Amino acid sequence: MDKNNMSFGMKIIIVIFAVILVVSLMLPFFSSCSNAASSNDSNADDTSTSDTSLSTVEGVDAVYQAKVDDLTSQLASDSTNMLATVNLGKTYMEWASALGQVDTSTLTATSKASASASDALALLNAMTAAADSGASDGEVAAQASSSADDVVSALNAHIEETYAAAIPYFDAYLEQTASKSVTVDRAIAKYYSGDVDGAIEDLEAFVSDDDAFSPAWYNLGVFYEGSDRASDARDAFTKAISADQKDSYNMGTYALYQLSIMSALADASAGADVSASGDVEDGTVGGSAAGELADQTTATADGGSSSASE
Repeated sequence: MDKNNMSFGMKIIIVIFAVILVVSLMLPFFSSCSNAASSNDSNADDTSTSDTSLSTVEGVDAVYQAKVDDLTSQLASDSTNMLATVNLGKTYMEWASALGQVDTSTLTATSKASASASDALALLNAMTAAADSGASDGEVAAQASSSADDVVSALNAHIEETYAAAIPYFDAYLEQTASKSVTVDRAIAKYYSGDVDGAIEDLEAFVSDDDAFSPAWYNLGVFYEGSDRASDARDAFTKAISADQKDSYNMGTYALYQLSIMSALADASAGADVSASGDVEDGTVGGSAAGELADQTTATADGGSSSASE
């Protein structure tokens, strides 16, 4: 196809991707300038800096890789350092959780945060070649959309792999030290690494031996809900409340919240079944609920404290 005959819409698509590519190549420069300014400010707020760093996949990876490297170094110096061992597992879980907070709507194949500059350039060249070969505007746009989907899929795979990386460290810790909270954290890591059945089996075995640890019941309820086992989920959430009468782990609060969501969704679903207008779609509500509940798993720490893994 003659470039002079290329449609206006196709030209716009290619120009937009070219601009994004240029911006993506400049991100490391802007990042280094920002970091330099922060390092010279003795009164800088560390939390604020961290929040900024965790806004991209690249930033999350950089922050947590540094933490992992430090803990790995400690473990290399003393292989019996169980604190470093369990903290490596928890750090990998925090890393994966932080990756899950990145706004996927901002991810494109030309984003430096989610793909290398060479990948971005390759996509731009492919789009230009497709246009030159006579591809329609829709085909060029579809190629861009497909590539963006690939990036999101790659991010999800990255998250699963990072959760999976936590498991061996939890295993090593549990071989030396019995810990209810680490056992539950290990199950959470298994669940989000993709081994849903294994995670459920582990917590079912746990509560069969010890039915008084509310974080186990609560997270089991989350796993059940994510597996479309609503009745089992309600039972587990109810038992989490019973096991945490004083709300020492905040499990009672979390479980009540989840039960209220499930009840509201059930009511909405029942209304949709008899609604002539069809304003509420069961599939959409159910899918949103599963994602929301899955994000509410709670990682526990030794000593009785707990923090929500978002």
